[in-house]
Amino acid sequence: MYTRSVRCPPLKSELLSHWSHMTETLLLCLDGNDRVVSGNPAAQRWCQAALHAGSSWWPSCPAYAAAALRDAVNSARCGVGGNVMVHQVDPARHWTFSVTPAPGGGVILEGHDVTALQQSQDQVSWWEACFEHLPVAVTFYDTAGCQLFGNVAYRELLGNLAPLPDVLAVDTDESQVAAPLQVEADSTVCVRRGASAQHLSLQSCPVERHGIWTGDLVMIRDITSHRGLERRLTYQATHDELTGLLNRSALETNPVTRASPRLNTMIFIDLDDFKKVNDTWGHAAGDLVLQAVACRLRRWQEAGEFTVRWGGDEFVALIGAATSRQAQRRAEVLLSALQEPVQIGTRTVSVTACIGAYYTDAPLQRRVTDLIARADAAMYAAKRSGKNTVQVELLLQIPADDSHAGR
Repeated sequence: MYTRSVRCPPLKSELLSHWSHMTETLLLCLDGNDRVVSGNPAAQRWCQAALHAGSSWWPSCPAYAAAALRDAVNSARCGVGGNVMVHQVDPARHWTFSVTPAPGGGVILEGHDVTALQQSQDQVSWWEACFEHLPVAVTFYDTAGCQLFGNVAYRELLGNLAPLPDVLAVDTDESQVAAPLQVEADSTVCVRRGASAQHLSLQSCPVERHGIWTGDLVMIRDITSHRGLERRLTYQATHDELTGLLNRSALETNPVTRASPRLNTMIFIDLDDFKKVNDTWGHAAGDLVLQAVACRLRRWQEAGEFTVRWGGDEFVALIGAATSRQAQRRAEVLLSALQEPVQIGTRTVSVTACIGAYYTDAPLQRRVTDLIARADAAMYAAKRSGKNTVQVELLLQIPADDSHAGR
């Protein structure tokens, strides 16, 4: 006769007991008098003591957790369960306990070591605090273009947490940013608010997590004062301080190319007997005369033309003329305008000049200094003819002689 053994599946209680011994989750059951009903190995390791059924729980409870857990147990007995966090100072460990009521007035404590999670959250909080107090405006957009963060500097700079596309949906004189995800590595925009303009420098940096793009970090700096200083320095480097006209260096570094074929006439102006004005009325009067000449030059020039204070009492103009006759006529009109008296206080000063003009109907491919040298030579030819005169030098393009084509 043979017998056959039959293995029955374990009961749920057996599975639960097995799991409670294997898990790192702290499990502890107390009765209505705070005596230990059961506690798994994880609970014994946390208490660093053996937990005997029927013994009081509190002598075994670590001192740093006793107060917080006693309040949670008393609340559970009143039917109010909840979670409580306890912190172990040395070594630095963090535990969270879920305390729930059990039948018969008892309670069940379920504890988890959340040290790694807490450290991660602390690190996130630390970085958030750093971003929040950075002196640079910082905002973050996810891959869908939703704004998730804007620090104090961002809110102070732009006034609110409005997304950049809304804030920058204005006319710009440098570049238009349609969305933060389209911001280049370094770009500048101009935000106009009424009569004022605010210049912002934007830098976008992609943020990746585990090799996956999660969004863009956008840093914004207000460079309005820097841009204003930059423009003032550029203006001072290219303009004459006294007259406001372009200065010599601005014109010398500007090559005349086919891009501006209309500007084909260089005019050189030298005031007559200007030294006598300084010697007779003083340098302040001489400055007023130069400013008056500059004002008349600006009124005389046409759109796209250049007028320059070359130095001292010499001025230069680069203009366009359809014909040599028109160049002559423009120079004569300027000479007539300069002859108008200049009022200096109660005195009237008359100004005359010698003007040399260099006109060509060929495409200009020379540098400005070459053209000025020709106009300067024409001006000296005018001086030899007498004061208050105009001399025009012509360079005409000679057409090819078709009569030699068959030879």
